[in-house]
Amino acid sequence: MGGGIILIVGLKVKFDGLTAEQKARSDDSWIAGWIWLTENAWPKFPELKPKSIICTSDAAYDCLENKTSEKDRSGIVIITHFSHNPVENLLEKIKEMSK
Repeated sequence: MGGGIILIVGLKVKFDGLTAEQKARSDDSWIAGWIWLTENAWPKFPELKPKSIICTSDAAYDCLENKTSEKDRSGIVIITHFSHNPVENLLEKIKEMSK
């Protein structure tokens, strides 16, 4: 796959593509997108992980922090609504990753 950045907006998504066990861990779908990415998408296409930027709600991020470790989230750019100037932060990360 070529260059580019993958912008993922939101982690609270439908359960499509998740197993029953994954659904049970998704905390009422708050982190269903995270589970799908980390257990289904990125293992199949590992080259996409370092190109990904996740933009999500404060509530989804809070849930993600409670259900995962810093190690699980390391190396992944996650921007939330509570971050200072989220749009500027997003644009800055895109610029950094495009170099």
